[in-house]
Amino acid sequence: ENDGIYFIDLESGKYKLIVSLSEMLNYRKEENVENSYGWFNHTLFSPDGKRFIFLNRWKKEGDIFKTRIFTSDISGKEKYDLLDTYLISHFDWKNEKEFIVWAEIEDKRGFWIVEDKTGKYKPVSERIQEEDGHCSYSKNERFILLDTYPIENYRYLKIFDTETEKEIILGKFYSLPEIKGEIRCDLHPRWSRSEKFISFDSIHEGYRRVYIMDISEVINLGKRSEK
Repeated sequence: ENDGIYFIDLESGKYKLIVSLSEMLNYRKEENVENSYGWFNHTLFSPDGKRFIFLNRWKKEGDIFKTRIFTSDISGKEKYDLLDTYLISHFDWKNEKEFIVWAEIEDKRGFWIVEDKTGKYKPVSERIQEEDGHCSYSKNERFILLDTYPIENYRYLKIFDTETEKEIILGKFYSLPEIKGEIRCDLHPRWSRSEKFISFDSIHEGYRRVYIMDISEVINLGKRSEK
C-alpha cells in the first residue's frame, strides 16, 4: 500500500505516491496474483504532461512474468487497463491521445497504435518489423525510430517511414554475446529535441558508451518528399 509510482518535485524535493502496487489487485482478479512478486516499469509522461503511461508486471517463482499496460491522469485517479493481453513490451506516446506499443494482440505479435482511455487498437504497418524493439515517433508522426535485439550478434538501428512504409537501416552494431541478461546493452535509441540527431547506447567498441548520430539528411529526405 505504501510503495508504487511516485511523483517527485525536483525543486522542493517533496514526493507523493500516485499509484500504489496494492491498487493493481483491483484489476482482472487474476488467480493467485496476491502470492506473486509485482512491480512497475517504464513510467512515461504524455507529450502535454497531463497523463502518463506505465507497465504493471508480476510473476510467481519459476514463471515468466505477465504484463499489463495502464494510462493515468496525474492524480492517479483516472486509470485505464487498456489491452486484454499479458505480452506487452516497449512503447512510446505517438501524441496526446495515442501510443505505439509492441504486444501480442489477437495472437499476432508486432507494433500497434492504441488509443488512450478507449483501448482501440490497429497495427502500425504490415511492413514494419515484427520483432520487439524500442520505438518512438518523430514529432510530425511520420518516422518511427527503433532497434532490434541481437541478430547474429548485431543490433540494428532503424527508422521506419510510415508514409512510404520503407525501412531505413542507420547501422548495425556488434553486441558481445557474453554480455546478456540483466547486464546486456540494448541500443535504446532516442530523438534529440531538434530531431537532427539521435543518441543510442552500444558496446560495439568494447565499452559501454552513449553515441550520437546525425540523421538530418534522413529526415530532410522525408520533408522533401512531402512537398
